[in-house]
Amino acid sequence: MDEIIERIKTNRIAQIFIGIIAILVIVGIWYLNKLLSPKSKEALPCYNQTITILSPFTSADFKNLSSYASKYCIKLNFVHKDLDEIKNRLLKDIAQGNIPDIVLVDSSFLLENLNIFMEYKGKKINIDEYPESIIAPLNYKLIAYPLYFDVLVTFANRDYLNNAGLLSAPKTFEDLYNVIPSLRILDPSYNIKIAPIALGTANNIDRLFEIFVTIHKNLNGEKYKELGSFYNTLDFYTQFANKLSPYFSWQDHFPNSFIAFAQGQSALVFGFYSDKDKIFSINRRIKLEIYPFLRFSNKIKNYNYIKTYFLAVPKQGKHKFAWMVLEFFDKYYEDFIKQKDLLPVKKNLIEKVDKNKKEIVKDLLIGDYFKEFNREYFENAIKIDIQNWLSDKENVKRIISIEQFRNFFKK
Repeated sequence: MDEIIERIKTNRIAQIFIGIIAILVIVGIWYLNKLLSPKSKEALPCYNQTITILSPFTSADFKNLSSYASKYCIKLNFVHKDLDEIKNRLLKDIAQGNIPDIVLVDSSFLLENLNIFMEYKGKKINIDEYPESIIAPLNYKLIAYPLYFDVLVTFANRDYLNNAGLLSAPKTFEDLYNVIPSLRILDPSYNIKIAPIALGTANNIDRLFEIFVTIHKNLNGEKYKELGSFYNTLDFYTQFANKLSPYFSWQDHFPNSFIAFAQGQSALVFGFYSDKDKIFSINRRIKLEIYPFLRFSNKIKNYNYIKTYFLAVPKQGKHKFAWMVLEFFDKYYEDFIKQKDLLPVKKNLIEKVDKNKKEIVKDLLIGDYFKEFNREYFENAIKIDIQNWLSDKENVKRIISIEQFRNFFKK
């Protein structure tokens, strides 16, 4: 009996010994692995900052960015404002001390107010990723983060193209001349029921300024700053509202061009690419197709009016941390552009757009901000010239030649 008990004790001691050896081996392997493995990542810095972002976008559009920034104890405060409100209020808000850290602005506002924004001095955002048409007006500096661009396009109603036997919308103004008779539907009084294109008048054309100056510069080439070229553009533009013209297409009785197009009263309309959202908001079921803005086939160079949108950093805000957030955002840029169906500004993404956008994004490379034209003067004076050109041409010519034409261009 004593022998059995002794054997049991011996076995228990052996088991305990083996267990201790096993624990020591495991601890040794863990310690050796820790010594040989790369050092664990250092804890991320915590900045305890709140960055306020003014834009038409919402926090839902920046979920990934918010999550990433929170790792650095940076909270993003999104203030939803449309672009017009931002442009009208930003300078006043800054003067009153209500300073956002990041704000969405367009190219025209940025170029007019370069001195209030902080240039990017870091190395994580690469300026070489952007085409020259984006960075050249900024003297090849990242004064703000380029977000997306917009460009004039031709919207077409597929049903009306089918009715006219057209596989696609016209690509040039010369093509447009040829298809106007097949797209136009007149009532017995020779008034237009279905317009081939919304063009030719002054008061019911959306994006009139951008359309007019683009046509003017492309139609007249290097002579676009000469007085005679302005008469030439007025003749060309208003022919589409002239009942005596074979290209009669549009009248004053129509509502604004986007509404008319969305409601099926026009086969074609010009607008910015982003204006598709306005059209769909009016008529979700419209069979909308998007084509490049019309060119002049006999011109060597045709420009297109582009607008670039930027996320800018005011100097008086928390610019160091604001640019840090934009460095974070750069990681998610491609996902953001796809999610919002915007036109990208990075060269590698421009090359990757789907086939429906290929021709449209090419216009970024020949884009122009048309910054030599005076928008305010156009709205106050030139629109009246367009309105009266067909009925009082000689008097309008006199007014233009005396004072208006030189004021059409910024000094």
